[in-house]
Formats: sequence, structure tokens, C-alpha cells
Amino acid sequence: MAIRLAEQTANAEADMIGQMLTGGSLYIYAGQRPANADRAINGQRMLAHLRFTTFARAEGGVCLAHEMEPELAAPVSGTARWFRATNAADAPVLDGAVGDELVLDNVEIAQGARVALGEFAYKVTMR
Repeated sequence: MAIRLAEQTANAEADMIGQMLTGGSLYIYAGQRPANADRAINGQRMLAHLRFTTFARAEGGVCLAHEMEPELAAPVSGTARWFRATNAADAPVLDGAVGDELVLDNVEIAQGARVALGEFAYKVTMR
């Protein structure tokens, strides 16, 4: 039997993540994703570094980031495979797969390219 969250509970969880990410960063990497978000980055190439500003209050278990500061010039070229989101102190909050949890127009990032996201959302499954 699966647990089902009330919308109010899902919104509270999503809002908490939004608060944790406010003022934090979104890093996009090439290479293999670590086993979990607590594992150190070890040799993976960072392709882009974007910054979160603030998040809207969650609705339907979804918390949307307001406009993010883009990466103006990617430091290296590579294929985006995964991302890590951190708080304002740069401590890990979550990570995910590019293509699943983070959709990019193009996963091939060229050195010197501008990298921006149209939207970043954290979604809590209510079932």
C-alpha cells in the first residue's frame, strides 16, 4: 500500500525545498552521477553553473523557481548527464538526471556557450 499525501502536505514539502534552494546554485555536469546527493563530486566536469533567485509558493505539490541567473560562458564542452542543486552555502540539497528530472533543449554544451533554463520545478508526488 502506498502513502498518499494531502495537497497541503505536498505543498509544504515543495515549499521547504524551494526555501532551501533560494540563493543557491544549479550545477550541470558531464560524467557519472554519484550514488547520492551527499557524495562528493569526484572528477566529473562541471559544464554550467546557474543561480537560483527565489521560488514561488507551491501549488499542487509543485514549486517553481523564479528567473534563474544563467551561465554566461560554459567553462568546458561536454554532454550534460546530471545536475546538483545546492543551498546558498553551497551544501548539496538534491541531484538528478538530465533528461529525466532536468530537461535541456540541447544536452551538448559547448565551451563558451550561454546556458539558461526556461524553468526549474521541484515536484512532490501526491499519488
